[in-house]
Amino acid sequence: MPVISHLMLRKNAKPGFTLIELLVVIAIIAILAAMLLPALSKSKDKAFGISCLSNLRQLTLAAHTYASDNNDVIVPNLLNDVNAWVGGVVFQLPGATNVADIRLSKLYPYSQSPGIYRCPADKFSVAGSLVPRVRSFSLCCMMGLNDAGARDTVHPGIPENLKFSGIHNPGPSQAFFFIDEQSAVRDSNTEGNSIDDGYFALATRSGLTQWQNTASSRHGKGGQFSFADGHAEYWRWLEAKTSSLVGVNAAGTSPQDRDLIRMLQAIYPIGSFN
Repeated sequence: MPVISHLMLRKNAKPGFTLIELLVVIAIIAILAAMLLPALSKSKDKAFGISCLSNLRQLTLAAHTYASDNNDVIVPNLLNDVNAWVGGVVFQLPGATNVADIRLSKLYPYSQSPGIYRCPADKFSVAGSLVPRVRSFSLCCMMGLNDAGARDTVHPGIPENLKFSGIHNPGPSQAFFFIDEQSAVRDSNTEGNSIDDGYFALATRSGLTQWQNTASSRHGKGGQFSFADGHAEYWRWLEAKTSSLVGVNAAGTSPQDRDLIRMLQAIYPIGSFN
């Protein structure tokens, strides 16, 4: 039997990684992943923000199409009523996942896509899992026919805009239309939620530091809005506190909240709030 030398064994052996080399490779991969994940997360957040603005814009264009078929009338803005632009409340179950309220409402025939009623970053907790909330947007209180009670409570003595042609002060390019409204990841109560029905209210007599409903800050320290002329914008907040506001009747910055004032100016005629 021939003797196989150590030299021949070493020459014919297949090369492989040592444990140390394998650990080094794993460590390098982990470092690269740690460096890339924040960039990927920022890219994802930016994509969500762009999609949110697009949805706001599409929903506003649907409202314009509705108006073109209805003598320039803005779609009604009634509370929890499918005879309005949208029905239902979405702060908790079952409304948070009920797309039927959207499909049965006045604006849906002009949009035909439930996905444009929401921000893709708006998630809702169901049995420990995050699922999309069916609606993230609300219509400004000065747009479309209001319930009498809402009108008298939110903007007494100031008639809402019933037609697009009647939007003058502020003008169409400065007047809020749809708003991405603040909502929390909750599944059983209203705590932490501003959004409920499709009506976004900032009362004229609530003062310059008191929010009634609050805008979301899902895309950094700013909010997203569409305007009556059909365009949509991201507004960076001027007050550090605004991005952390939650729920209804939130206290803003004293003695005057610049973000609240800016929003009021995009909703009401100059001099009509105090």
